Amino acid sequence: MPTPDVIGALTANLSTNLRALRQLRGLTQTQLAGLCGLPRSTIALVETGAGNPTLAVLARLATALQLSIEELLSQPHARCQLFRRGTLPTAVRGRDGSVRVQK
Repeated sequence: MPTPDVIGALTANLSTNLRALRQLRGLTQTQLAGLCGLPRSTIALVETGAGNPTLAVLARLATALQLSIEELLSQPHARCQLFRRGTLPTAVRGRDGSVRVQK
């Protein structure tokens, strides 16, 4: 039987991943609920960690977001930030100034 620590970690992972993936795809809770065929309140409960979703609910969420249940329950991916070319400060190095280093 899983320990409370494991269950708590899975719940936290699920809520963090669901919210992040929904927002990444530009969906509201209502829109995601429509794609899943679930009530919006179910989405809200899962996102806050207050819900105890069944396997069927997890399968519907994963299908709607086009990923596996494992990805919903795994540790969240590290956040990163994209810097467009030319937006980072540059330092010129080298004897002849031929090396440009972005900081």
